[in-house]
Parts: sequence; C-alpha cells; structure tokens
Amino acid sequence: MIHGREKIRIEELNDTAESFSEMIRDVRMGLLDVPKGLSPWPKYFYDERGSKLFEEIMALPEYYQARVELSILHEMADEIVERARYRELIELGSGSASKTRALLDAMPNTSGRSGGALRHVPLDVSESVLRGSAKRLLEEYPGLEISGFVGDFDR
Repeated sequence: MIHGREKIRIEELNDTAESFSEMIRDVRMGLLDVPKGLSPWPKYFYDERGSKLFEEIMALPEYYQARVELSILHEMADEIVERARYRELIELGSGSASKTRALLDAMPNTSGRSGGALRHVPLDVSESVLRGSAKRLLEEYPGLEISGFVGDFDR
C-alpha cells in the first residue's frame, strides 16, 4: 500500500498461517537435532526488538564485517553505480538500510545528478524495521520510490 503522501509500498510475501506452521516445524527440527540448534533460522529473531539488538551487535568492535562492507561501498560506490547504470536498488536483508545510503548517494537524482526517478526495493523479515527505514530514507531522498517486501530468502 502507498503510505500517505509518501512513496512507500510494502508487500507481505508470507502467508501468516503458513509461516507460523513453518516456524513450529523448524524449531521442532532444531531442538530434536544433535546438537540442538536454531542457527539455520535466525529470521525468527528479527522482530523489531531483535533487529535493534542486531544493530547494537554490529556496532561492537568485534563485529567488523559491517564496517568493512560499508567502507568498501563508500570507496567504490561511484564506480559501481557508473558501471551498473541502474535506476533501481534491490537489497536483500536490508534491515535499517545503513549500507544503502552509500549507493543512493552515488546514484543520479539523489545527489543532484540528472536522471529519472529511482526505486529502492528492500526485502527484510521485519515489517516494522522495513517501514521505519523506508520512512527515514524518504526523508533523506525525497525523489526515491520504495517498494518493500516483507519475507525471507525462501520466498
């Protein structure tokens, strides 16, 4: 649905009843496994609170991966955008969209460059995080259109 005057459309990919049955099946399998575990299904922890916790974990000195990825994006964004010449940014597991801005800043029409409308297509398991990041992105990039999807990589 388009959210107010904003250009945000969020679509649910999962059937709620089916997702709940799948979660029960996954948890049961993980707890019956030897050793017990839920590691293949971290998606079940990414509600609003779990997503905020993950953001805190990513800020820890020990969790260097996100900082390295971001530094690479900042360093290479102009070249990536120039070579790809895309008008649409599809992001799997977008979360708070902390790395999205590096590419959006390099894209035409978000940093004063010429070009048509741009579209961001984020996918995330947490609807609340997806909606929150979409609203913040539109505040920073008013020309952006956002077509988000709530779901996981299985769908």
